[in-house]
Amino acid sequence: MDCSHEPQKLYNESWGVVFALSLMGICTIFIYMVNISRFKFLPDSISAIIIGMLVGLMVRMMDVDNRHFIFIRANSIFLFFLPLILFESGYGLKKVSFFKNFPTILVFAVFGTIISAMVVGVGIYWMGLNGWVYQLSLLNSIVFGALLASTDPVATLAIFQALNVETTLYMLAFGESVINDAVSIVLFESILSQYYINQEHHSMAHFPVQFVFTFVSSIVIGVVCALFAALTFKHLHLRELSTSPLEISLMLVF
Repeated sequence: MDCSHEPQKLYNESWGVVFALSLMGICTIFIYMVNISRFKFLPDSISAIIIGMLVGLMVRMMDVDNRHFIFIRANSIFLFFLPLILFESGYGLKKVSFFKNFPTILVFAVFGTIISAMVVGVGIYWMGLNGWVYQLSLLNSIVFGALLASTDPVATLAIFQALNVETTLYMLAFGESVINDAVSIVLFESILSQYYINQEHHSMAHFPVQFVFTFVSSIVIGVVCALFAALTFKHLHLRELSTSPLEISLMLVF
């Protein structure tokens, strides 16, 4: 087994970690400076995008070797980054207002996401047939539409919060953005699995069944886990033994 490249690989990965942590620190300081300055109208997400654009431009101009960067796979985002975002959103959720508008939020999140994905997918396919864009198959176009359907109104929510808009309007946008992530992931993975199964025929006959099954089973698993956690915490009396390591461990678990 050849291990001659291991020290160099470890060196490159170490610099990648240092670069990622430094970038996070720069973003945090820049966002703090924006919030205390007169540019309070600038959302945090836009500030982070500006930092990313500037750093990317510097890296391209300096011709930095890409071996020093950390490459994150899509599964890593689904398993590590997305749960933290959803946990933070759910933890700070105003439950009364959310469940009061839940039917409307569900319509926007589920049917709105599906309609958006299909409209974009069919539009891309139609424009490809007319030679306006790169021509894709119908299934590939729908996959692309499902990918774009997962956009979140981060900047919109930040502006709503800064302007103190009506609670119902803010909750509709916020609730849709929370559920939209789950619907988009299930939609994308369901269509993508059909693509791998039916590469030759590009059939979508089993897609509706798989989408409904995955969506419903995910909700059932989530509800069962939440009820089990609530019942467990009720009888453990963790508040009497509340410590920082315990709180951090529970946050990572969920």
